[in-house]
Amino acid sequence: MTAQVFFVAAAAKDTVTVPVAALTPADEVAGRHNVSLIGSGGAIETREVRVGVRDRFNAQILEGLTEGERIVVGWKTDDGRPPKIGFRL
Repeated sequence: MTAQVFFVAAAAKDTVTVPVAALTPADEVAGRHNVSLIGSGGAIETREVRVGVRDRFNAQILEGLTEGERIVVGWKTDDGRPPKIGFRL
């Protein structure tokens, strides 16, 4: 007989989160990552964020993004053009 057990090591409530797939490591020791987002006029820009609690799927954003900004996950398209769809926080 086997069992799969998960322990809660940390928790965060009422916070901005992004998919882990949207993060590009900048300085993982300091919890810094880069995130691509859709800026004004539809241009894609890169911003550095500080990450808090994370699991296999989502990461808490401590600073660098605000609720309502549109981030880009996997923004490379087959023909090299930027995407037209973002993920709303």
